[in-house]
Amino acid sequence: MANDQAEPKEESLSLHLRDSDLESFEKGKDELNLAEFPIAVVAESAQPGQLTLEFSDTINDRSTGASIVRRVTVHGTEEWGLPAAQDDDVMIGLLQLCHLAGWPKRICFTRYQLCKLLRWSVGGASYRRIYQALHRLSTTTYNYRYGWRDKANQEWIPSLVFSYIQSLKIHEADKPTKSGLCEVTWSDDFHRSLEAGNLKGLDFNRFVSLRSSIAKRLYRFLDKRFGTGIPRYSCDLHVLAFEKIGISRKYKDAAQIKRVLQSAIHELEAVGFLQQARPENRYEKVQRGHWKIHFLRASQASGKKKVVPLKPSSAPVQDKLINLGIIPSEAKKFVTQYSVKYLEDKIDQFPYRDAKTNPAGLLAESIRRDMPPPPNYMPFSERLKQEKLNQKRARKRAKQEQAEQAEIRAEKAVEEKQFAEAEAVFKSLPQQEQDALEKKAKKQFPKSGSDVIYWTMISHLKDRLARG
Repeated sequence: MANDQAEPKEESLSLHLRDSDLESFEKGKDELNLAEFPIAVVAESAQPGQLTLEFSDTINDRSTGASIVRRVTVHGTEEWGLPAAQDDDVMIGLLQLCHLAGWPKRICFTRYQLCKLLRWSVGGASYRRIYQALHRLSTTTYNYRYGWRDKANQEWIPSLVFSYIQSLKIHEADKPTKSGLCEVTWSDDFHRSLEAGNLKGLDFNRFVSLRSSIAKRLYRFLDKRFGTGIPRYSCDLHVLAFEKIGISRKYKDAAQIKRVLQSAIHELEAVGFLQQARPENRYEKVQRGHWKIHFLRASQASGKKKVVPLKPSSAPVQDKLINLGIIPSEAKKFVTQYSVKYLEDKIDQFPYRDAKTNPAGLLAESIRRDMPPPPNYMPFSERLKQEKLNQKRARKRAKQEQAEQAEIRAEKAVEEKQFAEAEAVFKSLPQQEQDALEKKAKKQFPKSGSDVIYWTMISHLKDRLARG
């Protein structure tokens, strides 16, 4: 028992978290330095042979007024390579587990818990992804030159070189240890930043709902900017794409960059984070080859978000125009001047347009001027195709989950048995030993309630029994 009490304060025991706690978790946290520059390639994997990334920008330091060039260099290893998009997700997941545990230096967790938190399927494929991600994150070195903000001292550190994960203890991908636990110990510098509260809130449900890694990265960066209370944010297009999102620098032309960003922007519009904007409002040409991009947070937009219908109405086209606010005489004129197909297309595009005032006037103008489709418009045939694809993916996921249920049930049964055995052992312990366990649990989680303290004691006892 003396050895137990002598363990470092920052070490954490695995928390007894229910599936519902993990699957419904929404009030997340993001570390501000992590949100400023990428720590991984934004693609599924780095280019063959690529072991280095570099990001930089220039800012005016608010505390000194001086101009600062901030730079981050990421060095991967030949064995594991550079972290990729899914590794970034794992890093955010680890941050949430650390948040739930009260920001200890060492976090203990199961891959099952991390999968549930990230809304990943549970089983071999996800476990292997986590195994690889943890190794890449623990072997990658980050060199921050005036790119790391020390909140405690309110200054940019001239040079800081470290790995986010100082040490890693993990079983083989398909050969779990008796306890089934993974252990991650943060580096001293990163943990100091967490303890200093260099954090911002993160809508975790919204984050995990995003499909594109570019959308996730853009969401975290813009959420940090909007978090200062500024509803609008503008940035140099190339700086945003290359230095903040990590898009491949092979896209040198502004038009190419816009195409790469557009689907991610549409995602953020669809989840209600960004206000929709026409291309001429989203992008501003400053001079040849130099563009700015503008964002407005959706919560600042006036009016309610439109509901875009999946299927077009079967009513006659003239009635559709009148129902959308076109006066009957004007609707009749449109029907005589334009083909039904042309009018149907304009009506189908209309819900996607940004009509702040006089929606009927905008619809009429789009017909007269033959305005091009909005950038986020998807024709009905494509919407139907996407719906079928989503249904197919849902069926595939359901089938995979059904196939994995036996494995999940077995894993949960083992864990529940271990907890039951540990609880029985705890009740049989002398009062002195029970008090020692309770003292240690309260020391680790001083602000937690009796339920967390109790299950922390049982969890610690379970781990000790598993180690023999």
